[in-house]
Amino acid sequence: MQKRSYRKTWLTLAVFLLLFVGLSYVMQGQQPEEYPAYLSTSPSPTGTKAFFTYLENERGTAGRWSASPERLPSEKDGSMLMMIEPSFMPDQKEMAAYQDFVEAGNMLFLWMDNPDGLFNLQTRQQMADPAGTTTLNAQDGEEYQAELSSVFRLQEQDTDEVLLEDEAGVIALKRKLGDGELIVAVTPEWTMNRLITEKDHAALLTKLLDDAPTNEDSSLLFDEYVHAGKNAAGVTKLYPQWLLVLVVQAVFGTILWLWYRGKRFGPIDIPREEAVRFSDEQIQAVAAWYQRGRYYRDSLIAQADYVQQLLLERRGIVINGDWKVAADKLSSRARYLPAYEIQEYTEGLAEVVEKPSISKQEYLLWSKRLDRLREEVEHR
Repeated sequence: MQKRSYRKTWLTLAVFLLLFVGLSYVMQGQQPEEYPAYLSTSPSPTGTKAFFTYLENERGTAGRWSASPERLPSEKDGSMLMMIEPSFMPDQKEMAAYQDFVEAGNMLFLWMDNPDGLFNLQTRQQMADPAGTTTLNAQDGEEYQAELSSVFRLQEQDTDEVLLEDEAGVIALKRKLGDGELIVAVTPEWTMNRLITEKDHAALLTKLLDDAPTNEDSSLLFDEYVHAGKNAAGVTKLYPQWLLVLVVQAVFGTILWLWYRGKRFGPIDIPREEAVRFSDEQIQAVAAWYQRGRYYRDSLIAQADYVQQLLLERRGIVINGDWKVAADKLSSRARYLPAYEIQEYTEGLAEVVEKPSISKQEYLLWSKRLDRLREEVEHR
């Protein structure tokens, strides 16, 4: 009956689990696809597909670059690369490839909230919170309304050309790098699908693009390499090789030291069944209580009552406190104990239980004898 109940319980749990997995799969399948932010193929509010489509229709040469920057053209061909809020910092080798691409005579647009450290750019934090909607001043004196979420402003050099600024500092600038040019802006949010048509963002993006020299052979590429998480530098690139070797050796040495010291993790003994463990602990606790209180007579009477109950259940012998009655009936069907030993046990036990108190030695003696009687009764 108990096995059937367990089986029913497990079957019910299995059905609920299957329903949960099925509903989760169906609900997940109905959710819209998630895209990384600033991805040119993303139609989500945080994507830049609208900006890419606009340039593709207007210029007809917009494309995407997903390969490593080391494969960028190293000669002057008028190429323009659009890098919008990279999801990771390129490593030193990749930054050198971007630098060679620009210095060869090409153009790089960098839209990033805080481009400090890239291409020797420096920024400073001008405010604690974003300015929100603010007025921007262009190089030609025109004013624009735009949304700003960056708290950083660019630090211009003497040779830089400031393209956009507000009261807090420089928003966008153009810098000469070799034979090429770098245009930097701290406003990547303007290129998002949800913000490109807000305020004067579209006009500002067009104005920044117009500041780049172009020709009929110019190509405009959106850098998608910096949006792929798999291209991010791993541990082997972030840390020097000597440090990684030292860490591996330290871990290996620690394992060997723990092994040598004999340290163990986890349980040493195999845990017993819960019911067996609790029953053993209860028996040990009761036995310890009898020993500490020296309740030898009480403990012996409890054992004798248990043997009387066994005689009634297994052999049908009724004692009613008189152990001498059980001697003849038990001796006739005994298998392990001889008749004289049974006679001795039952007669002596009748005298012991009548005593007001017994010593520890008597208790141990008669406890063993009662245990032998119990074994005789149980093993028919």
